[in-house]
Amino acid sequence: MRPLARFAAIGGTTFALAAGLSLTGPSVPNERTVHLSAERLASVGNRAARALGRPPLPAELEAFVQAEIDDEVLLREALARGLAETDPVVRRRLRQNWIALGNDPTAEDTRVWAAAKALGMLESDPVVRRRLALRMRHELEAPGRRSQPPPEALARPEPSEPRVRFRQILFSRTRRGQAALPDARRAAAALAAGDPEAAHPGDPPRFDLGEGPLAAADIGRYLGPEFAQAVLAAPPGTWFGPILSPHGAHLVRVEERVLVEKRALPELGAGAAAADAEVLAWQDREGRRGARAALDDLRARYRITRSEAPSPAP
Repeated sequence: MRPLARFAAIGGTTFALAAGLSLTGPSVPNERTVHLSAERLASVGNRAARALGRPPLPAELEAFVQAEIDDEVLLREALARGLAETDPVVRRRLRQNWIALGNDPTAEDTRVWAAAKALGMLESDPVVRRRLALRMRHELEAPGRRSQPPPEALARPEPSEPRVRFRQILFSRTRRGQAALPDARRAAAALAAGDPEAAHPGDPPRFDLGEGPLAAADIGRYLGPEFAQAVLAAPPGTWFGPILSPHGAHLVRVEERVLVEKRALPELGAGAAAADAEVLAWQDREGRRGARAALDDLRARYRITRSEAPSPAP
């Protein structure tokens, strides 16, 4: 098979894997219908079950489905705004696909780009999809993060935000490969049987979450948003999991769940660092609120439909 034909073959396969969110062609940033097929909904349900360590409740499953729709809308808007063309991660990913299939590694970017775009890889490659959705979310957050709060905004209490302090046992994918998940399951069974001595101590994490309590954004920054959702929904005081993250399989025990309210405006003696932290926290909230409002506005421009999904696998 010729190199470009091989590239086309893998492009078609990748596109088919992501086709649960239907598109009318390989590149349709102006398409205004998002349809979630039964296959895609089942995939979301299974992902939710893996993240939670149990079958999701209806409300939990719906939250995962809505996040899937958000990501699809963000992807399409990113493509419509031309974010893919200038993104180095996207360009590098497409070239990696090209080279992995035996094509000329010195080929011009324009040739690689044209082939990938014609095959729909901008919409179907999972790395490209995730990258562009994140880029678009950051674009929507940017106005709020650049704004300056009025003094009275810092002094006014904000709605409470749930935070958790938790322990974890990591079974590293880097160290254990495919054995990470089975090892975690064996340790979970030992803990559930009341035999903590039989549970493996796990592997040292390559990240530092600090002392906590942690909000969803803090957890998701290192372990992914689905992991954060699972931890925040977990009952305190018992080990549960495994929960998967980019680092491997985790067993988690929530030690404390608290609601944190916005602190009052720092006093003059607290120093510039405390005041700066207040401003940054306000900008972070405004960025997330602004992005949510902007995304809701974008979603309103789409017709969103879904098929009936089978129950997620246990």
